[in-house]
Order: sequence, then C-alpha cells, then structure tokens
Amino acid sequence: SIYSIQNKYFEQGLIDAFTNFFTGTQIRGCFFHFYQRLWRKIQNFPKIRQKYTNDADFALKIKQLMALAFVPAPYVVKKVEELMSHQFFVDNEELLLRLIDYFEETWIGRPTRRNIRRPPIFDLKLWNQYNI
Repeated sequence: SIYSIQNKYFEQGLIDAFTNFFTGTQIRGCFFHFYQRLWRKIQNFPKIRQKYTNDADFALKIKQLMALAFVPAPYVVKKVEELMSHQFFVDNEELLLRLIDYFEETWIGRPTRRNIRRPPIFDLKLWNQYNI
C-alpha cells in the first residue's frame, strides 16, 4: 500500500528516514513551511529584507516565487524562467542574485551549461501544492 505523509518542515533527514523505512511512501510538503523557508532566506539578506518589509510592490513581486507552489508542477520551471525575464527581476538582478540562486538550487534545480536542470534539494513534487 502507499502511505501519504506530510512533511511539514522540509527536513531532508526526515524525508530520507520515511522513504527508506516505509517503501512506497508519498511525502508532501506544507505550503506554510515552504513559505517560511523562503522568508527565512530573505531575512539572511539585509538589503532584500529591508526592501521586502518597506516596499509593498517589491514584496508582492518576491511573493510570486512563493506562489509558484500553486502552479501545475509541469509548468513551474517555465514560469520561473518567465518571472526572471520580467522587468522587476531584470532591474533587481544583482540584489536578488543570491536569493534566486537559493531558490533554484533548493526548489527547482540549477541549470547546467547545457541548460538541463540538476535535481533540486527538495523535489518539486514535494512542495508543489497544485493537486492537493
């Protein structure tokens, strides 16, 4: 039988333990904790945090990254690429570079030189909320 477990905290050790012990386990992440992980990362970058907390438009644009959890999984990477080409992200590329690097590495996988994405730290199926 298939088990379904909700991993609220996106803890890789817990995910590995469950999948190794309970074969056939389907693990799903929680949007609140996905959002919280991104917010904590924003707090690591003082300039981004300052703009995020003081500029509602800036915060709204950054929240578009968080909203990607509600896009159908097959379209998430394409939507990220579209977002990165929007004027806001182009104009703030230098400021947002480390945040975007984190997002890619952790949630969708970083592109290689051949434009193939490496596996992310957390599989997209884990954090995507579209079919929940």
